[in-house]
Amino acid sequence: MLAGLGNEDLLINTTVEGFAVYQCQNQGGNTAPGQNRVLVGPTTTPTEIDSDAIKNGNLTFNTNPATLTAPATVSGAAAGCPNPNWTGVNPTLTLTKITLDIQQPVGTTIFLCSASNSNGLSGTVTLSC
Repeated sequence: MLAGLGNEDLLINTTVEGFAVYQCQNQGGNTAPGQNRVLVGPTTTPTEIDSDAIKNGNLTFNTNPATLTAPATVSGAAAGCPNPNWTGVNPTLTLTKITLDIQQPVGTTIFLCSASNSNGLSGTVTLSC
């Protein structure tokens, strides 16, 4: 919930970023664990809220879901495979940072909140503003 808002439209940008770890697959179809983290993102998803939704300066809101995606394959070198003839496949994603940028009027940030952990975020995450 937000309080103390004006009577102008609101924009909430949710940004996520992280990394993917791939399995290494050789030309025979055999797989082995990759070694490298491949950076993914950042990806930003906007949520626009009309000023009519703000009542007496208060707003309870939900954001549009931000989705982190990784390429289906990467080069063997990027994935940390034994040699360049291998390909990184089957990515496993880890979310490392989430940022919430709340703007009112649109273009003027009034809150910038985030959480990050280089080893990954999980469960309920508390943002710091």
